[in-house]
Amino acid sequence: MLTGSYRHPLDAKGRCVVPKVFRSQMGEVVYLTRGIDKCIWVFPEDAWRSFAAEIQRRAAHHPDGSLLLRYFLGTAFEVSFDRMGRVQIPAALRDWAELGGETVIVGLGERVEIWPAKGWDASMAEMTPDRIRDAMRT
Repeated sequence: MLTGSYRHPLDAKGRCVVPKVFRSQMGEVVYLTRGIDKCIWVFPEDAWRSFAAEIQRRAAHHPDGSLLLRYFLGTAFEVSFDRMGRVQIPAALRDWAELGGETVIVGLGERVEIWPAKGWDASMAEMTPDRIRDAMRT
């Protein structure tokens, strides 16, 4: 179970250190793609295969299914950790998520999200007790 949040800088080459606690659970190869909230989703290989299959299943049954395929699968990259525990974030994803400087790496069970620190802080500020209670009810 990938949990917790950690702050790390993005280096000049677009590499980000992924905490060892996450790397040890994710394996050597991970998949990066666009997330929904202007962050990058990072999947271990098994979770990626399940996610990709679910997106393909949903796409086959929805009139705008090709949008899902393009958004998630068409923007995905397979990457490996380097010996320093960094992952190279492709420029297309860095630009889309507006990553630069400090990042926040967040564990969400089966996947990790990489956020620009300002985006994460803004998202956290929107998490009011009322919104959390409402989300817990559904």
